Amino acid sequence: MYKKLPGILRVSEHGYKKNSPDLNNPHNMIECSDITMLDVGFKIKGEDNLGNVKIMKPGKKYSFPGNKVLETPLKR
Repeated sequence: MYKKLPGILRVSEHGYKKNSPDLNNPHNMIECSDITMLDVGFKIKGEDNLGNVKIMKPGKKYSFPGNKVLETPLKR
């Protein structure tokens, strides 16, 4: 399971998509198990609330067993 992060972690509806208001966040919490990387320009580490980790690539779609996914950009 993902580590506790300092500060408040808000839920993001748009994640790291190019026009997202959350694009520059160090982490985004997505309350969904299906993640789309369409319109995302860099790789993201996704970790669900059950501890499953995937390195997600731009343009792809991913599904996690858990119901929440913590996204962390790998580079911008």
